[in-house]
Order: sequence, then structure tokens, then C-alpha cells
Amino acid sequence: MSKEDSLGVYSEPPLTNM
Repeated sequence: MSKEDSLGVYSEPPLTNM
């Protein structure tokens, strides 16, 4: 649900959610 999640890099580890 993050901008990084769109790249599929932090799809599993949602560390960018913070």
C-alpha cells in the first residue's frame, strides 16, 4: 500500500509503511 509496494521491492517486508 506504499509507493515502494508498487515496485514490488518492499511487498513482503512493509518497512516503508513507517
